[in-house]
Amino acid sequence: DVRVETGVGGATDSNHPEIFAEGENVYVVWSDARDGDADIRLNRSSDGGLSWLIADVRIDTDAGAGVSIRPQVRCTGGTVFVAWVDTRDGNADIRFNRSPDAGRTWQAADQRLDTDAPGEGHSEYVRLEAEGPNVYVAWQDDRDGGGDIRFNFSTDGGATFLADDLRCDTHAAGLADSTLPRLAGDGTRVYVLWADRRDGQDDVYCRATR
Repeated sequence: DVRVETGVGGATDSNHPEIFAEGENVYVVWSDARDGDADIRLNRSSDGGLSWLIADVRIDTDAGAGVSIRPQVRCTGGTVFVAWVDTRDGNADIRFNRSPDAGRTWQAADQRLDTDAPGEGHSEYVRLEAEGPNVYVAWQDDRDGGGDIRFNFSTDGGATFLADDLRCDTHAAGLADSTLPRLAGDGTRVYVLWADRRDGQDDVYCRATR
């Protein structure tokens, strides 16, 4: 087997790994505490996992100033997208970075995708999907009290997102916990799935774009 994180072996925790492959390109992301509070790190292979970068890459751009955890990674057409949960502004927000060249270079400044005030509510359990130039992100968000499911998307390869994110669950905002979102797309529609306690115990709800 191969160790893909390139810090000192066993010196600090590396966890929450995720993986995505497109052709011979393989991308691995994880949460890594080598610089203090956890950051998001990435390594990549362009030969089907036979070889990896000598030095992995930090994706979040606050360098250990807050905790960055639970990353998600996707790639479409050679553009790589990473989203994660980030506490640099207080309560956790959803942050995003992208590479237009198969992971070689990344935005100098990552983006915040939840559109309340930075650090105002607690956002977690982020999910990420991509199809062509379209990028979809969903997460659990408690800005209105109980957890709701929020959603943001880009139609230009992650360059820009909605100025106001959308709430997917349709009961009164914050009325009951909606948690643990999942995303899927079929090229025409996007589906968001979650667990929802509006009627007492958890039920499973789904909403689709039209």
